[in-house]
Amino acid sequence: MSTVEEKVAKKMGKYATQLSKQMIMILKALAEFLEKNSELNPHKKLAAWIKAGNGTCMFSAPNDCRALLEKRMNEENIGYFTVNDGKGNSNFLIRNCDVEKVTELRKEICITMGNYYQQVSCNLLENAIANSKAKDKDIIEFNNLDKYEAYVLKNKCNQIAKGFTVGVDENKVTGEYKVSAHAPKTYSSDITKTDMCYAYLQTAFSLYGPNSEIKKEQIQADINFDNEIYKLNKKIEKQANNEADYGIGTTYIASTKNTRCYLELNEHGFEFYEKIAKKNSEGKDVYIDHLAFKAARADDDFDLLLEKYMDKMNDKKIFTASEFNAHMSTEEQNFESYRPQRTSEQNFLNMKESLFANVLNIAVKNSINEKIAGKSNENKFKIYSQTTAEVLDGLINDEKPKCMSESAFEDLKETVKKINVDCYEYKYAKDAIANVSMEVHQANRAGKREIRKTENKKLYNTDSKEK
Repeated sequence: MSTVEEKVAKKMGKYATQLSKQMIMILKALAEFLEKNSELNPHKKLAAWIKAGNGTCMFSAPNDCRALLEKRMNEENIGYFTVNDGKGNSNFLIRNCDVEKVTELRKEICITMGNYYQQVSCNLLENAIANSKAKDKDIIEFNNLDKYEAYVLKNKCNQIAKGFTVGVDENKVTGEYKVSAHAPKTYSSDITKTDMCYAYLQTAFSLYGPNSEIKKEQIQADINFDNEIYKLNKKIEKQANNEADYGIGTTYIASTKNTRCYLELNEHGFEFYEKIAKKNSEGKDVYIDHLAFKAARADDDFDLLLEKYMDKMNDKKIFTASEFNAHMSTEEQNFESYRPQRTSEQNFLNMKESLFANVLNIAVKNSINEKIAGKSNENKFKIYSQTTAEVLDGLINDEKPKCMSESAFEDLKETVKKINVDCYEYKYAKDAIANVSMEVHQANRAGKREIRKTENKKLYNTDSKEK
């Protein structure tokens, strides 16, 4: 072994034990190649680091985060070399002295870019926004929520379109929750886009509409199942670290209602599979298991990612290997979910409720889009929630609200009538929308913040010109 190889093996610590002599030679060859053929500063830094006998580490990030992560690493003067694995991830060879910094940068970028994580702590979200290059660094925060409101709001933010990451914190003393998001996600005039306004409307309908009781029972069952998975995962983690032996092998988690996707959890991490259709030699569709995502147990964000992919499945169950094989081999529903099931009538109500929420959201946005232009994020939410409550009150009492024209209100009434919704059943949803506790502040890593609450008054003239 050459002098360089000896230095690498000595200084790389735990990483060296995982590398063969061949891998060490590859690193040396890569360093020599980069030194001779690349003028890029990150490459030269990495090459010099390796040749000095220092340690390296492989690091992965989603491909859609690659450009921004590279830009941030360049700004931080970090040495690296990038390899695309062809599976939706970019792998970075970095200096082991930069592991903590790159981990922090990747998490911040993944949080701000979209829904790579479903939820994080409010502080982590705030730090990510504060350190990002975003022009608007405001945070919208909903306070004084109960566990049901927080749970549903989190899910609604991730179920509409592509979704976005939210922060969720529980006050252990009061039992109340707060949910936060990057303020530009507050309102979108495009009805196909995700925003907090529509997410909160759906939350209010779910928890204060005619299906509220069964919804709360299902949420409590979801929370209990999540706790069960958390305990199971910790046992598997102890096995992986040789701290205990519970005799747990690969665990399969899937929906009891379909076989479209499933998750394999084991000592190495988890893999999430989706069924995709491909043509066979006869031109017929056959479904194969497609590896959509995988996470290693050593990943610093493993728990966050496990939670996200668990939430992609409804009516879940933990399957043994034999149960799983039986379940995936037939379309028949032979296994019961932990989750209380809605009756046929409740399913019908749920379908109508979704349509009602969608129609109301469109009608409200059509009535305020011009008036809301140029408003701050907090005022946009206030205008939306105020208008939604007024329109819903108008539907309940059959009185045209001042914020909507006669023709627009008649069109809405006609549509709601066709859906066959009893608007009176949403009177408590109207109150929840009208009285939601919301504030906006600028993200600040130091924890200091200036809260800007909107006043409880009319934010624009709601008198319609059309009578």
